[in-house]
Amino acid sequence: MIIPKRVVGRVKHFIGLNLYETQIWLALLSHGVATAGELAEAAGVPRSRSYDVLESLSKKV
Repeated sequence: MIIPKRVVGRVKHFIGLNLYETQIWLALLSHGVATAGELAEAAGVPRSRSYDVLESLSKKV
């Protein structure tokens, strides 16, 4: 999934997430149900960080 940097920047600023959270969140919106590894690959986030990012996002709900 290729998301323009300007879109990621705008979403990041508007929602108040960090870069990895924004990228994973957009990948999740695009894929729906997916594994952490699939989201990491789609978002361009290191797989090892994707678990922490998903946990962080879940606490912000």
